[in-house]
Amino acid sequence: MQGLYDKSGGTYGAKRIAGKLKVSGHVINHKRVARLMKELNIKSVIRIAKRTKIEKEQGAGYVYPNFLERHFDASLASQKWVTDISELVVNNVKLFISAIMDLHNREIISIVISYSPNMDFIEKTIRTAMQARGLADMKQIVSVYRSFRHHCLI
Repeated sequence: MQGLYDKSGGTYGAKRIAGKLKVSGHVINHKRVARLMKELNIKSVIRIAKRTKIEKEQGAGYVYPNFLERHFDASLASQKWVTDISELVVNNVKLFISAIMDLHNREIISIVISYSPNMDFIEKTIRTAMQARGLADMKQIVSVYRSFRHHCLI
């Protein structure tokens, strides 16, 4: 028992030590192991969970800044685009529609229909809009989508 405890660096508790002893052929209960550990003054070290630093933009519930500030007019084409995804049920089949509108002339420049609201669906909507406007890249686009793949696209 002491050897298993030392081998684990002090991180094994009574249940893990009992499990290891059972695997090696000993018949022993975790309660007995706990009692023996207490008599030998052996206590497992509780490891601190590793945490990764999450940017606030990646965290759930983050509210993005209002980039348009209710100014839904644009003086130039492709200056401001807005998008929406809607869900429809047609003949008991769920469909998703994604559209991009240019706020310069309120023209729908891209519309895509899909059975699933996945990243391919969003990417296709953006690529269709870029092709319609003859744009090779969108380096100046401001987006609130959280996907890494989406940010690679733009």
